Amino acid sequence: MPRLGIRQNNLNRFVMLVGDIALILLATQIASWIRFGTSYSIFTTNTGASFFTMLLYMTMLYIFDLYHRNHSAPSAKNAIRTAVAVGFAGIFLVILFYSLPHWEYGRGIFLIQIALVWCFVFGWRALFFFIFPRKPFNEEVLILGAGNSGKALLALLKNPNSPYRAVGFLDDDPEKKGMEIASLPVLGTIANLLQIIEGTETKTAILAITHKRSSQLIRMILNARLNGIQVLDMPTVYENLTGAVPVEHIRDDWLVFADGFNLISNRNS
Repeated sequence: MPRLGIRQNNLNRFVMLVGDIALILLATQIASWIRFGTSYSIFTTNTGASFFTMLLYMTMLYIFDLYHRNHSAPSAKNAIRTAVAVGFAGIFLVILFYSLPHWEYGRGIFLIQIALVWCFVFGWRALFFFIFPRKPFNEEVLILGAGNSGKALLALLKNPNSPYRAVGFLDDDPEKKGMEIASLPVLGTIANLLQIIEGTETKTAILAITHKRSSQLIRMILNARLNGIQVLDMPTVYENLTGAVPVEHIRDDWLVFADGFNLISNRNS
């Protein structure tokens, strides 16, 4: 797998996270200045409440998946998504602060802060996408398996943030040859992987047969690897690109030996 693409995704998330922290704290301070004047420092007067507020906003942005590139792109849908995340944070903060009076700060500050956080967070994402535009596909791949897992993988690879571009399916059913599945052609059978790949610049395949893998299939994959073809496993690619594992497309033994992950079923990319 192209590690550069994965590292870039992680770096983008980190930059977005740092920007959110800074802007939420800035929104909190500006809200206090609007309410009480520039001599007022909310971080001195309400230190614990201010930083807890920042953490709760960050938590809600994470829960609403706003660190996933698709869900943080500037659009009307994501503007609403951001507003809902900020709104839920606001509801929890109202309940908490009025249950703990010693943490409470003025309602005027609080209402201004909510509005500023939404504007700053959404505006920061628009700026982020201007500074770090989506990059084009940079590696062609074949998908091994044209079943449900293969189609789920294709949907993921069509994401503009994916470092891969699928050029065709190979399947173990010879009757599928020549068919188009989700607008992608079935180029032949997996048994013909070496012959098919020789006529292209493609050097990578992703195995999307995730449940029943015959000994014959394993031998074909091993032979492909011995001939210099990189064969990746669909759940691993999915996890690396989204941070979640498609549990409906994996076998139990993959779960046993996999590293840390988030179990999320039917997560859209």
